[in-house]
This record gives sequence, C-alpha cells and structure tokens, in this order.
Amino acid sequence: MASYQVDFRNGENMDGAATYGLIMRYTGTSVYSQAQIGWDYYMGDNTSIKEVRRMYWKDRRDEETNKVVGGQFVENPYVANNRIGYGFFSDMVTQKVDTLFKETPTVNGVELTPKFLKRFGYTMRNSAERASAQGISYVYVDGSDNLNVFTADRAIPFYDDETGVLKAFIRWWTIQGMMLNDVPCMYWEVYTEEGVRTYSNRPSVREVKPLTAYKYKVKRSAFSQEIENEESGLPIVEFWNNEYRVSDLTPNIRAKIDIIDLVQSGFANNIQDFSDAYWVIKDTTGMGETYYQDFLANINRTKKIIGEGAEMKQFQIPTEARSKFVEIIKDDLIRDGGVVDTKALTNGNLTATAIKAARANLETRVSKFEWQAYKTASEVIDLYLAKNGISADFDITFNTYKIDNITETVQNALSLRGTISEESYLKMLQGVGIIDNVDDEIMKMQEENDTKYGIGNKGIVDDDGETGAQQE
Repeated sequence: MASYQVDFRNGENMDGAATYGLIMRYTGTSVYSQAQIGWDYYMGDNTSIKEVRRMYWKDRRDEETNKVVGGQFVENPYVANNRIGYGFFSDMVTQKVDTLFKETPTVNGVELTPKFLKRFGYTMRNSAERASAQGISYVYVDGSDNLNVFTADRAIPFYDDETGVLKAFIRWWTIQGMMLNDVPCMYWEVYTEEGVRTYSNRPSVREVKPLTAYKYKVKRSAFSQEIENEESGLPIVEFWNNEYRVSDLTPNIRAKIDIIDLVQSGFANNIQDFSDAYWVIKDTTGMGETYYQDFLANINRTKKIIGEGAEMKQFQIPTEARSKFVEIIKDDLIRDGGVVDTKALTNGNLTATAIKAARANLETRVSKFEWQAYKTASEVIDLYLAKNGISADFDITFNTYKIDNITETVQNALSLRGTISEESYLKMLQGVGIIDNVDDEIMKMQEENDTKYGIGNKGIVDDDGETGAQQE
C-alpha cells in the first residue's frame, strides 16, 4: 500500500514525472511481484518451474598448462528441459468464483436495466477471479455507467494514513511490441477525487489528456456550450480476497504445486534423455573420434553390431515411486485447496450426500469469500445509483452454483411437492438447471391456469369447444 499523504503531498496534484517514478519503484516491490506470480500460476505459467535450468559444471583451464584453475555452472543445451506446470491453481480459483458468480447476482429492491445487470455480473466475476489470484482487484464505474476491472499487477492504490480510505489511484498499461531505447511504450492514468489525468512516456514523459471529471454536465445556450464538472468522489471499489488482501496462492499451496512440477518435468526429462538405447564402445583399435562416430552411425543405421567391441545398454527409469509421490501430493492439494475432485466423483459415488461431502471444504472457502463479494457488489451498486441520482434500499443475493445429482434432486423435489411451498419446490428445480428463474416460472404457471380455466384476457371456452370473447 502507498501513502496518500507522503506520495501525493497531502492532496497536491502529482505530475507525470513524479507518478512515472512511483510506478518504476512500485514494480520493484514484493507486493507487485506477488500479484504477478498469483496470476501466472492461475494462467498455468508457473513461476518456479519456468525458471528451472539444467546446469553442469564446466572446468576453466589455464591456456598454457591446461591445468584446471576453476570453473562454473553453465546451462546445458544438449539435454531435455521440460517445464510442465500443474494447473491446479486455476481449478482452485475457478471453482470458488463460479460458485458465486456463474450466474449474475440478483439485485432486489431497485429496477436496473438488463444490460447493466449483465455487465455487472460479468464484471464481478472477472474481479472476483483477479482478487482470488492476486489478493485484491478494483472495480471502476465511469461516468457512462460502464464497469471495468483494474488489476493488482498494473495498479497502485494510495490510502489516507489516518482513515485507511482509498484516496488516489494509478493504473498503467504497456503497448506490446513498441520499444524506445529498450523501454516499453507505456500509458498511465492518475485518479484523484477531482478526476483523472492520462500520461505517456513516449517520446518523453508528457500529459496526453488533461484533468477530466468523472461526472459533468453540458450547459448549452444559443451562443455557447459550457462543460461544468461535478464532484463525484473516487469511483473505484476495492475487492478484497480476504481481510488480509492476500491471494489464494498461499506458501503451502504454491510449494506443493512446485514439487509436482519439478517431479513431473524431471520424469519427462529422464524419458526424453534416455529413451534410446546407448552403446558402450571399447577402444580396442586406438582409432580417432571420427572412426567411432562412423562406427555408431552404422550401428544405428543397420541395427546390427558390425565388428567387435560394442555392447548395448539401457537406463532403467524408476516410475512407481514418482507416480505414488505425485498422487499423494495431489490429494493433499485437493484437501488443502478446498477443491472438488471431479475425477473422483466421476469414478465414484454420485449420490447427493457424497457430492455434498466432497464440496464441504469448497463451501467453507466460499462462505469466507462471500462477505467480501457481497461488500464489493453492494458498493458497486451504491456507486451506480449515486451517479444516476437514484435512492433505493436494495439487497443482493448470490445465485450459488452447485454440483448435484440432477435425477436424485428432481425425485426428491417431486416427493416433497405438496408438503412444501410451490416456490420452494421450484427453487429445488432451479438449483439443478431444470428451470431458469422461479418468478418467471410462477408467472408462466399462473398464465397457463388462467387460460385453462377461462380467466383473463384470452377468452373462455364454450361448451362446443369454441373460444368466445371474455365477459365483463
């Protein structure tokens, strides 16, 4: 976290050079690197395994005496170097996020347009995904009611030292493939309570867009047009993954992913390095290197030993111990990460009770996450309503997604029908995707009953089967 009082000099505007310097310093901090690492693991680009190099010791010899006088480890380009990243963290984040945000949350108590609600659901899901992987994310509500997600690996928040309130914000992005003196082309925006300024570092640090308010009114007359800025505060809402603002990629989870990566990549290296038989050639003739290269080439070409002095060997690669070790670590990860093992469910018991037991750890994680999600979603709607001058007492409900045995759930719903309310019965069907929306289904059922019994504006059925006009 950065200090608003220190970095923004108690509210004075920061120019392009000052904010550019802040970005350069921030990219060297552990907070920034951890945010990057969390997203890399989510994308399957696991940091530890992608940095692995296969090295060997190379002697350094004196040119005159040819004696070894030192040496160093250097990368070996002649051996396999597989970097196989285990994609567990992606499953861990996705299962938690989709439980709350696979469906758009329901906002009760206020009328919102379907277009905004859809945008709201999409933005909240993306923001939840980023927060889970990186510890925190940010939702921006612009003056046109558009929503956007700002990510922790491209943003610096500035907090009031006394209150902890978010007071200013910097976000930046680079233009891929555009470099100037080995420095990437970059743009950044500086958000304060007054508005936002945009800067660039090409060809030198400069302002490319002056201060622009988040909300403004255009006053027109017969002779002129005037833009009047309105105060609206900082339109950015934080989404914390937890109260500590840390990623789901805890040291325990990362360490176990890393060891699986190393074992599986090493196993692949062994197979690739030693997949072919190798030959032991005894030097019985005293011939030079060229002779032995030709000798080996003939063996590989004819698959026969032509002459004496060669025998075939093959490495034995241990597999059982490694496979068992990886299996144990993966089971630990499933428990520690609170992830539903879909493979185990597919191969095992698919009763509702078994599925519920398999989801126990996941539901614990989701329940801890739900408060942060509810807080962020409520603040986003509050900000949207304030921008539009709407006052409403609303509430948000998450339409939680669950893995379930559809056939068993439907059978249970049918057996309970008549002993529970029709709404509760329909909610059971909605939970397994049989119907989309309970309120819509109740309305359709009412319309069908009205038509069936001749009530409403669809006419009544005469004794002869013809439909006549509705009687007043």
